[in-house]
Amino acid sequence: MERDIIQEMTARGERYCAGAEHCAQDVREKVRQWCLEESHVEGVVKEVAEAVVERLMETGYIDEKRYARAFAHDKLMYQGWGRVKIEAMLRAKDVPQAAIREALESLDEEAYSAVLERLISKRRGDTEERVMRFCMQRGFRYEEVKALLRE
Repeated sequence: MERDIIQEMTARGERYCAGAEHCAQDVREKVRQWCLEESHVEGVVKEVAEAVVERLMETGYIDEKRYARAFAHDKLMYQGWGRVKIEAMLRAKDVPQAAIREALESLDEEAYSAVLERLISKRRGDTEERVMRFCMQRGFRYEEVKALLRE
């Protein structure tokens, strides 16, 4: 019985991961949701979720480093987030620290500066304090913002 559930959930997990990058925590939550929707015994759900995540990691559907790099790139380029916010969100998703560090180091410095410059230029009419607060809420460090404001 449990073996059938694991196979079914693994197949669903493969389809889920084939569409976009997902971290292990995202997949665990999704598997739990699927299991509960199908009225599986709640005590078995955690074991099933762990087994599914393990299989998906072995087959390469889940790769925490690949996920962290994609997440960092997308959040920088499309949401205008800085390193601090990206790191905090990856930690919240239980991504390993080594993968987070590698993802943050892989960010293109020119693109990073361009995003910060764009954020600052959007707030040109505001006081320096408001610009600083806005950029720091987006995850940019004080020193980074201050250096660009001086230019």
